[in-house]
Amino acid sequence: MALVLGVVFSLIVGVGLMALLFYSSRKGYDDPSQFRADDRPE
Repeated sequence: MALVLGVVFSLIVGVGLMALLFYSSRKGYDDPSQFRADDRPE
């Protein structure tokens, strides 16, 4: 029983992390940072 619960829990965590990865990729959170000309300190 413990083995089954461990496998199910691991699958839930894995699927959740993959969903977050795809979500962040689609929303542009994984893009490299870019600086605008007015953001530079003088």
